[in-house]
Amino acid sequence: MNKVLHRTTWFAIPILGLVLVGSSVGWWGYDQFKQRQALALQNENQYNANFHALVDNVQKLREELGKARISVDNTAFQSHLRNIWRLDYAAETEIGKLPFDLMPMHNTQTFLDVISHRTDDWLESNAGPGQSVVQSQLKGMYNQSGTVLEGLQSIQAKVLNNQVRWADVNNALLKNRGDNQVVDGFRKIDTATTAFVESQDSPSSLQRGKSLAMSSQRDVSGQTAVAAVKKFLRLPSNLKLQVKQTQSGAYRPEYVVTGNTALGPLTATVSADGGHVLSFMITHAAAPGDYDFATAADTAQNWLNQRGFGPLERIQSTQYDGVGYFVFAPKRSDGALVTSQGIAVRVALDVGSIIGFDANNYYYFPVSSVPPRKYTVAQLRAALSPNFHVEMAQSVVALDSHQQYQPAVAFYGTANGETYCVYVNANTGREMHIDQLT
Repeated sequence: MNKVLHRTTWFAIPILGLVLVGSSVGWWGYDQFKQRQALALQNENQYNANFHALVDNVQKLREELGKARISVDNTAFQSHLRNIWRLDYAAETEIGKLPFDLMPMHNTQTFLDVISHRTDDWLESNAGPGQSVVQSQLKGMYNQSGTVLEGLQSIQAKVLNNQVRWADVNNALLKNRGDNQVVDGFRKIDTATTAFVESQDSPSSLQRGKSLAMSSQRDVSGQTAVAAVKKFLRLPSNLKLQVKQTQSGAYRPEYVVTGNTALGPLTATVSADGGHVLSFMITHAAAPGDYDFATAADTAQNWLNQRGFGPLERIQSTQYDGVGYFVFAPKRSDGALVTSQGIAVRVALDVGSIIGFDANNYYYFPVSSVPPRKYTVAQLRAALSPNFHVEMAQSVVALDSHQQYQPAVAFYGTANGETYCVYVNANTGREMHIDQLT
């Protein structure tokens, strides 16, 4: 019996060992598989982030090229060139991070390289916007950037809608297949960029939290903040609202007031300095209604006037998802609008009620002293770029890059097939900044 048991033991030990080794190898292999899967997912997510960043950078690059084309101030023009160089470099960097060893991107990369070299030369030579050669080359780069951007956005839509995997794109390249939609999209961009490359001679908010505008005003309690919200929104006095103060790390102390109203859940912010209602939002699922959009604009302005805001002028109107969105700027006695103090109001077009309000800029950036106007609208208009076709001019008071209010004129017009607003300082005659509105 002992001999049988002895032999059985000697047979069992190797078999058990093989089972254990096999199990270990199996678990090790499964663990390796999971690690490879996790790495592949990580790479896929990174490639997606790089590609979407590329599209965003090219879009911003095109916008900055457009602004440079209508800039006439040397200092501002140089600032646009620096932004162009920075965005161009960012786009080139993102391309380098994509799995494009064999991707037909030579001409596109050469196009970006042309922009880099040109802007670098212009910055070194302190080129001005009045030079015809510079304007001609800017026009070419702007037009070509539109072709590149359109192609990238088309690829982006395919990537998002069809859940394209970058690993599949790379496999298609390695097997020299041309049926991959992303490969085909990049090939089209590169072909469209050929003519531009062959024609060349050589290879961009207000910090409201840091404002101390209300710091000298009396501190209010949380209950006072609740009372201020009820009074401002004409809510019942017995309505229960909750309040808590923002964390000590916030730039300025504020209260957050929440609760439920007849229109929906409410969230409001109130300044601890002075107890001003800075903003509120009522979550209301607005359905399509018959409330007239123009009437909604009047409703919003009257609502603000009843709460002590005025005189005001509407500077923006938008409608989406059953909601009217309006922005009003305070108007000074000389007729100038303070655009940086815009007050936003949302109106539900199914019931005609106010469901949103934001006056942060109004309270955090009050107008103090403003230098005198030395240039007329006509004088400033005559100095604008001939590429910019002015449709309207408005005297305004705007913040400069040093957060100081300056007298200015906002010129609204078109160039490059886009709509822009060019702000020019009416005291110095210098360009302040350009906003692309479309």
